Amino acid sequence: MKKRKKILKTTTKKGKQSSDIYPILIGTVSISNSGFGFFKVSEESEFASTWLDREVFIPAKFINNAMSGDTVKIQVLPPRPGTDDAEKGPAGEIIEIVKRKHETIVAELLPGNKVRPLNRKLNAEITLAKGKGDAKNGDWAEIKLIDMPNSNELIGKVIKSIGKAGTIQGDLDAVCAEFELMPPYTEEENIAASEIVPREIERKDFTDIFTATIDPIDAKDFDDALSIKLAPDGKSAELGIHISDVAAFITPKSDFDRKAYERAFTAYLPGRTLPMLPKNLTKAISLQENQISRTHSVIVNIDIETAEVLSFYRCHGLIEVNKRLDYDTVQKFLDNPAELPPSWDKELAEKISLLAKITAAIRKKRQKDEDFLDLAIPEVRIICDENSDTISGIVKKEQKPADFIVEECMLMANSLVGNELIEKSIPGLFRIHPMADEEKLAEFAMNIHEIFGFYPGDLSTRENCNKFIKNLPDNEVKPIILNMFLRSLPRASYSEKAELHFGLGKLKYVHFTSPIRRYTDLVVHQQLWNFDTNQRLKPKNSFAKLATYLSAKEENNDNAYFNASDRLKLRYLEEQLQQRASNYYSGIVSKINNNSISVEIGEVGIIGMIRFEDLPGYFERINNSTMQSVRNGKTIKIGSTLKLRLYEIDFARGIAYFKIAG
Repeated sequence: MKKRKKILKTTTKKGKQSSDIYPILIGTVSISNSGFGFFKVSEESEFASTWLDREVFIPAKFINNAMSGDTVKIQVLPPRPGTDDAEKGPAGEIIEIVKRKHETIVAELLPGNKVRPLNRKLNAEITLAKGKGDAKNGDWAEIKLIDMPNSNELIGKVIKSIGKAGTIQGDLDAVCAEFELMPPYTEEENIAASEIVPREIERKDFTDIFTATIDPIDAKDFDDALSIKLAPDGKSAELGIHISDVAAFITPKSDFDRKAYERAFTAYLPGRTLPMLPKNLTKAISLQENQISRTHSVIVNIDIETAEVLSFYRCHGLIEVNKRLDYDTVQKFLDNPAELPPSWDKELAEKISLLAKITAAIRKKRQKDEDFLDLAIPEVRIICDENSDTISGIVKKEQKPADFIVEECMLMANSLVGNELIEKSIPGLFRIHPMADEEKLAEFAMNIHEIFGFYPGDLSTRENCNKFIKNLPDNEVKPIILNMFLRSLPRASYSEKAELHFGLGKLKYVHFTSPIRRYTDLVVHQQLWNFDTNQRLKPKNSFAKLATYLSAKEENNDNAYFNASDRLKLRYLEEQLQQRASNYYSGIVSKINNNSISVEIGEVGIIGMIRFEDLPGYFERINNSTMQSVRNGKTIKIGSTLKLRLYEIDFARGIAYFKIAG
């Protein structure tokens, strides 16, 4: 007898389907950290044809125990009388949870019979139906969710203990479990990978041309290198963009191809790296200094002054890296060319100067021809050592000319390979980034006007977007506006079709340059290997499902990184709180919530909270962007800079609470 699929039900009354205007729909829900959600209808749902291109807003009070990714049934709600609901777009209420995306969650055990989920999008507390087993209060544990009919709360039971909350290792273990990241390869797998014999293919010898790698100082793998050779006329140069030929080692449908597919990407967490490929293999195929390496290369004959591509070809090659360089050292040289860094000679300095000149010309030409979005926002990174369970500090990373040398070369290689795939009808994976939805852009423009007092104008073209970005005031508010703008844009993803990449201004763009750490790049390498050796190609229809899968895996990895980074930054704040009497920070108001104020703490790179009850005096919320004191009329607005004092950290929920200093 076939077992019936269980449907999880909430206690919310089911609405009646009055018409196709306010129907009952089935699809998936995505929930924000603030508790509200957005619903996307599935193609199989009734009325899907009229709702596929529309998002339905789900207020927090109508989430009804759903979690991000769940398949749910919603009732579309009519506008409330006397409100502007009709202008804001459709809203709905979740009336059934048809299928959970995750049957288990990770949570911290609390005294009593409660746990607090690591995922901030879930309820603040979950009740345990049974005991805690071997787990103890203060542990991270895996919790299985239990369907309790006629219950309006989430119920769970402990499956296993993961680790102690409040330690780097325990917190990282919890993040890995919550986001279902694959564990490191076993020693047996590493040994097996080191025994792989690479496939042979005709290769061009580039070992007599100056070649260098430029990476972060702490890089573990090296999948790209650059070579440069000046033409006799001095007007053009041969630019070599050499990528590790991973397809020579990882054949389609092999054991390690399957394992790489399961991981999809190397997961980078603060203090922990979970590689897509075994470490022994990664070391063998990395482009190491003073070592002959196999490459898949894009060779470009380029005009030095104009950056015009005179000709190019793609081939499999052999290189020898003459020098391993890091971004910081290269940048110091570019800032002061008269003073050579230690171990540099005149030839190396000349080659790097030529690379910098060419890539600056490429970037200038790309800005003119493609009008890419210039959204340079500094990244604040937490530095920690999992082995010693210590946090070293926080660094702010801003893009500089040394970064552009590598970035421009990689973008060029990805574009040239993307064009070749189209011209030769080779199926592959393309990187796409759709234009923002007109409604979201209009909402963004309205919010900017309401909050900051100016109107961004028409943002339907990259040209207008760049004018808007360029004219932003160069102060502490600029990152807030840029982040708001980024949130109005869709996320970049993968597709079997060559479509617009709005941010880059490209139409035929692939990811080719990082096959050691991205399966998306590896599968393109494998496809080109088969093309170059006259073997059967993977058909185009197989790439649609692959694109959807890899896009989801990439987003999950990114969410794991942000979650781990934010959590460890809170540990850093706790250490600072314990080590110094003066504990003040500068914060910029970024959002007025229903019961709290969000503040961006730039020096740490987190968003903190000020609860309304912690404001000095009695403040009232005037509108979406302003609080006003009843006593003296003082206001707190989005964009206001406040001097803050940290006073409480909720590690289970991942929130730092601040008070206004003084």
